[in-house]
Amino acid sequence: MSIGPIANDDKARITLSPLTELPGSVVIEVTAEDGMTKRAYTLYFARTTYTVTFNSNSGNAGTSPISITVPEGRSIGHLPQPPERPGYTFMGWNTQANGRGTPFTESTPVTSDITVYAQWKANASGGSSGGGSSGSSSSGGSASGGSGIQTTVSGDAASVTFMVPKAAFEKSENGSIGPLTLSSPVASITFDGQQC
Repeated sequence: MSIGPIANDDKARITLSPLTELPGSVVIEVTAEDGMTKRAYTLYFARTTYTVTFNSNSGNAGTSPISITVPEGRSIGHLPQPPERPGYTFMGWNTQANGRGTPFTESTPVTSDITVYAQWKANASGGSSGGGSSGSSSSGGSASGGSGIQTTVSGDAASVTFMVPKAAFEKSENGSIGPLTLSSPVASITFDGQQC
């Protein structure tokens, strides 16, 4: 790109200093047609930065940073020291507290201010595994009305997975057992094949 004088006079000039990095500035020096009158203008260019905030999501953040500033489009390069939570294993960072967002790693490009949340997996307690029996679960859920039902509840009780054999639904549907109720700290669901 070249910039030249607008006037048809050899004394009039426009000088532009190079921009070598961001953030940075460019000086535009304008010399009038008389060759003596000069005026300098400085243009400043800033790089946009964004903040990544790390939420320990019920964990103990300790002394690690809770936020890092990153230039637009770049990755953070390194993650902070993982938080700790008694009885849980740290599984990584996610854009949603419930883990249903996008995993966030040291190479994820940052294009806006964002909060990422620690993800946890409950450690095995060594107690009952639930064994798939009706009405019992070591992870906080319960079921009634059928056999072979297994439940697992996430550490923050934000999600529940029920494994219900097809036979239990069929028995509920044909009336050989009563309504099938699945309960957890998150919700209770009743399947009544006779009401459909």
